[in-house]
Amino acid sequence: MSTSEPLSEAKQKVLERWLRGERRRPQQIRPRPPGIPRRASIAQERMLVATEKVPSVPFRNQSALIRMEGPLDTLALHQSLTEIWRRHENLRTIFPYVAGTRTPVIVDAGDFPLDIISLAHLPVDARKMEALRFYTEALKEPLDLSAGPLLKVALLELSDQEHMLHILIDHLLFDGWSSGVFWRELLTLYEAFSQARPSPLPELAIQYADYDAWKREQLTGEYLQRLSGYWTKRLTGKLPILELPTDYSRQTPQPYAIGVVPFDLGAELSHAVRTFAARRNASTFMVLLTAFQATLARYTGATDVSVVSPVANRTRPELYDLIGCFTNHLVFRCDFRDDPTFEELLSRARQACVEATAHQDMPVDWLQRELAAEAGREWEWPLRLALVLQNYPVPSLKARDLRMHVTAVDFGTPLYDMTVLLVDGAETLAGPIKYNATLFKPASILEILKRFATLLHGGVANPSARVSGLPFVTL
Repeated sequence: MSTSEPLSEAKQKVLERWLRGERRRPQQIRPRPPGIPRRASIAQERMLVATEKVPSVPFRNQSALIRMEGPLDTLALHQSLTEIWRRHENLRTIFPYVAGTRTPVIVDAGDFPLDIISLAHLPVDARKMEALRFYTEALKEPLDLSAGPLLKVALLELSDQEHMLHILIDHLLFDGWSSGVFWRELLTLYEAFSQARPSPLPELAIQYADYDAWKREQLTGEYLQRLSGYWTKRLTGKLPILELPTDYSRQTPQPYAIGVVPFDLGAELSHAVRTFAARRNASTFMVLLTAFQATLARYTGATDVSVVSPVANRTRPELYDLIGCFTNHLVFRCDFRDDPTFEELLSRARQACVEATAHQDMPVDWLQRELAAEAGREWEWPLRLALVLQNYPVPSLKARDLRMHVTAVDFGTPLYDMTVLLVDGAETLAGPIKYNATLFKPASILEILKRFATLLHGGVANPSARVSGLPFVTL
C-alpha cells in the first residue's frame, strides 16, 4: 500500500503501536521440535467448525482447469507434481477423527496419484465440453477429509497436442497466495525435468505446521491483549445484523446452497477505479470497499455497516514460499449517520484498512468467542456480507513449447449471504459472485450488483457528492 503523503496523527499513533508490537516480534520461524502432537492450524480449525455445521456443502473446494496446447511431456509433469507433493507435506494432510476431533495426519510421500483420462474417443467438438463437465461435477462433492487425498489432479487428453489439466484442492490446504507458489514451482520443475535436469528449487526451511506452532506462541500475553483491545474497541456496542431483503424466508431452516452469478465492472469503469485510487493515495480495494459499504447502506437503509474481507496474513518472508491456508478475515465497520461524501468515506476506508492490516494477526474466530463472552449470552456472529479482491501474484503460465490458458477457476465459497469476489485482471475487475441460494434468487443478487456498479461509477466521477446523492437506480 503506497503512503507517500504525510501520516496523519491518528495513523502515526497506529504505526507507533504497531512498531512497539514489532519489538517483541519473534525469532525466525524454525522447525517444530520432534514429538509435538499435530493439531489443525488456527485457520483450519475455523473451517472445520464450519464443516461440521454444513457437512454436505462443498464450500472448501477450490478448482482450476488449464488448457495446454503443444507437445506435453507427461512424465515430466508427473515428476513435477510428485516433487511438489514431497516438498510440501501440508498437501499430503488428511483429517481423520482422533478421539472425536479432526486431527491432521501426514501421509507418506511417493508418486503423486495423477489421473490420466483420455477423451480422444469422443467427437472433437465434444471433448472440451466433457472437460468442462468434469470440472463442474468435481466441484459438487466435498473431498473426503478422513481418507483423502485433499489434492486431486487429472490430466484430460483431448489429442496429442491438446490437454486439459484439472486441479481440485481443499481450502484447508491452500489459499489464494498458494496458487502462485504452486504454479511457479510446477513450471520451474517442468522446465527442469523435461530436459532431464535435477530440481533447481532449494529445500524448504520450514513446513506449514511449523508456522502454526510459531503463530500460537505469538498469540499470547501482551501482544494478544493489544490485538484484542483494538478489535473489541472497533466493534464495541451492539454490532447490528445487516440483512439484505431476501426472496425466501430465513425462518424456514435450509442447508446452505451455493449460488453463483458472473459479474464484470467492464474495462472503462475498472480503469477509472484504478486511476481514481492512485490519485487518492488509496488501493483499488479501498475504493471498492467504499462503494460496497455505501451500496449496502443505501440498499438497506442501515447507518452502521460492517463487511468482512479475507487477508493473506503472510506477514513474514519465511511464509512467502509455503503452500497452505494462512488466510484470516478482517472486519470493516463504517458509520453513515453523517451522510459522508464519497471522498470522506474513502478516507475512512483507507484509515480502516491501515489499522486493520496492522492488527491482522487476531484470528477472527477468537474474536467471535471474545465478543460472545463479553455479551454474556448466546450470540450470533452478525456479519453476513463479504468483499474479496483477488490480486495475489500468479506467474505467467509458460513452459517450453506449451501454451497454457486458464479455462475456469473457482476460489471456494465463504459461507456468507453474499460474497462479492473480484479478480484484479489485466483489463477488468470481474469475478464469480457467490451467494446463499436458499435465500436469494439470481435476479436479486444481480440487481444489487448493478446498483453497486452504478454507485461506484458515480462516486469515482463525483467524489464530493454525499452518499445519499449518488446515482443508485439502474435503468
